Amino acid sequence: MQQNELEIWLENLNNDVKNETIIFLNENRYISKSNVNTMGYSENLEYLKKCNYIIVKDKFQFESKNFNKFFNLTFQKPIIIIKDKESIDKFVKLLQEDENDKKQEKIDIKYHLVNKKDFQELLHMDKNELINLLEKEHSYLYTFCPILPMYDEKFIDLNIDILKKNKILSASFANYLYKFAYLDFTSNTTNVGKQIRKILGIKSKTINNSRTTDITFPQGKPFKGYDLNTDKYLEIKKIIAQKLINLNDKKLDLDKIAEITELPIKEVKKLFNR
Repeated sequence: MQQNELEIWLENLNNDVKNETIIFLNENRYISKSNVNTMGYSENLEYLKKCNYIIVKDKFQFESKNFNKFFNLTFQKPIIIIKDKESIDKFVKLLQEDENDKKQEKIDIKYHLVNKKDFQELLHMDKNELINLLEKEHSYLYTFCPILPMYDEKFIDLNIDILKKNKILSASFANYLYKFAYLDFTSNTTNVGKQIRKILGIKSKTINNSRTTDITFPQGKPFKGYDLNTDKYLEIKKIIAQKLINLNDKKLDLDKIAEITELPIKEVKKLFNR
């Protein structure tokens, strides 16, 4: 049976193997263990560079200018979030037990591992799978990071329907998905839009209601979105991109070629790796 992430974290700790993954406890707990670094939300961002790091729920004690920086740095690493009291109690008890007293059995602790995901893979997920993922991510992440976008079940359901039925991704839903894919909850809409354009290789445009099966979105008016239907000029764009790569011009890096040809970053990477 495959070990879960929490079991691996504890096993690494007992074997003096450094854990890069951060653990967050949704309560303010005192943990006394020599090889564990425990801290609440802190303005001392150097702590985030340490291993075997546990963040405990605490009032925000740092200035607003460090607020975004704290979360940006934290989300550079995977995070195991333990949010309910019973699971926290079990984890703390396990952590503080003597190694010789521990029973070799599966750890029965509810938790959720949060890490960055591939934006385009989210777009290809089954509707129910994507809904369940977003609901769970929001439920756990909100205990740790209070600056998440609002969870709106109707908004998510409607946008996924339009994506699946029409291959049209609304700009607002693209922004929402990007933030959960890359755990970037501090960038503004403009910067997120630029990144999405790089990933998809297309610009957002005004979508007329007649293009969608639900004419009520949004409020019966045209909306900004990305048309993900097959690009009839894809092969031509690839040929142009390959010719630009063959020039061996240092100024023509991956991002620049993707911008010029309006190809997705992934497609340009494939051409670079040929």
